[in-house]
Amino acid sequence: MLPFYKPFCLEDITNYRSLYLIISIILLSISLFLSSTSHSMAQKTTDIERNSEAIISKIDDGEYKNIDGFIVWQNDKLITENYWESWDQDKPHNLQSVTKSITSLLIGIAIQQEYIKNIDQKIIPFFPNYKIPSNDSLKNKITIENLLAMQAGMDWNEHPYSGSQLDGMNSTKNDWINFVLDIPMKNSPGESYNYNSGGTILLAGILEKASGNSVQEFADDYLFNPLDIKSAKWWFKDNRGLPHTGGGLSMAAKDMLKIGRLILQCGKWNDIQILSCGYINRLFVNHQEKPIPKVSEFRRGYSLLWHVFPLNHKNKSNHFQNNFIAAWGAEGQWIIVVPQHNLVTVFIASTDNYQQEVKPIEIVYQYLLK
Repeated sequence: MLPFYKPFCLEDITNYRSLYLIISIILLSISLFLSSTSHSMAQKTTDIERNSEAIISKIDDGEYKNIDGFIVWQNDKLITENYWESWDQDKPHNLQSVTKSITSLLIGIAIQQEYIKNIDQKIIPFFPNYKIPSNDSLKNKITIENLLAMQAGMDWNEHPYSGSQLDGMNSTKNDWINFVLDIPMKNSPGESYNYNSGGTILLAGILEKASGNSVQEFADDYLFNPLDIKSAKWWFKDNRGLPHTGGGLSMAAKDMLKIGRLILQCGKWNDIQILSCGYINRLFVNHQEKPIPKVSEFRRGYSLLWHVFPLNHKNKSNHFQNNFIAAWGAEGQWIIVVPQHNLVTVFIASTDNYQQEVKPIEIVYQYLLK
């Protein structure tokens, strides 16, 4: 089933903060529909099978190193599913920052379930028990969308890891929400991109405050159980039990595939609309007006905790119109969703080498988007 099949409704766009995003989402929906028709016909399943076999051969031969699992799904069919070393389809793998992308889906579901009004809501009212300096006017302006788009404006860094705010937060394991809310502001919210795992911790707090349930209970009830995902475990929590929604989830590769398929089906699973097609559409829009760092040699954008890539990587415009998206985690974890080819591919890996970590996006461009 092709995604983006719903007519674009006014209610899906009323919360957008700029005309640019409104126009982008409309053009994107049109271009994805048109391109999915032509590309899916042009790219036969047999081509994907042949190219997948070539990828597997390179993994077997050691040209692509430290890959633990590789799955390709196209046109409602499992094309290939392969594992190496001690990994198999049922063994949970540390997702690292793929956790962030799944957290984004939980926020979308919370909006669908009316626990959260919309992503324009200010975040500070969700934390009435935390003291925010009265003169910290910038922090009081942060919205949920700012956190999702990595535009919170906090003076936060993660690289190098040692001595960074992320290192400090992970090391203390005390009240992570308090730790993040205490970080001083550097820029106005929404002004610029700055990767901030602490912002996703605040999203966990918002989910719990809004729903009245723990993040794990909410995720189980509204996402994991409906998708029959039994492998998901939050392995990293603070002393209060708040899960690390920036990188503390593990899941089996076969269940990562279900997350990708849910997006490919525009939020629908077994005739149930798990989250709105409107929210899924937003994932494919680059929210960054200025270029952000490339992945390998490939340009990218960033949406709502998902990385955005142009289908044609030779297109130099930063206003991507024909996009696919990826959840990307350290050490080589990827869920890549390409609606133009009715395609989802999953990689799990165990590498500490950046060039190997980003190899999957090169593989996708070279073999699966031909």
